[in-house]
Amino acid sequence: MKKYRFPLETVLRVRRIEEDRVKAELLLANRAVTSAQYSVERRTTHLAAVPPAPSGSSLEFMRGRSRQMQAAASLGHARGVLSQREELAAERRTEWTGARSRVTSLERLDDRLRSEHAIEAGREEQRLVDDLVSARFARRGADA
Repeated sequence: MKKYRFPLETVLRVRRIEEDRVKAELLLANRAVTSAQYSVERRTTHLAAVPPAPSGSSLEFMRGRSRQMQAAASLGHARGVLSQREELAAERRTEWTGARSRVTSLERLDDRLRSEHAIEAGREEQRLVDDLVSARFARRGADA
């Protein structure tokens, strides 16, 4: 019997490459989420550290208030970026899950076909042994 070869081997190889590509994109997206989370934390700390607007002159009050508003706007922007990156990471995770399931299903099919091939090879080997034993038995019967 000839050696086992998975008929969809090329498809499986392509699916694995696709899975690796999507997995790399997911890792990059997760890294971007972590970076955005760090940015939000830094800006939150900065906003908390901005002193309240002094109640002295109106110019000092406006400067202090401007610093507070800039820090708050920066925090708001960082939260928006974080939200976008989390959405992208969720999309990448969904893509990776789909790619992984496609690879897994092909691997299961390969395993099943490999098992069937092994069973058939065992049967063929058993038939060959049976034929040899029968032939020897027939020769001994003819010699006697």
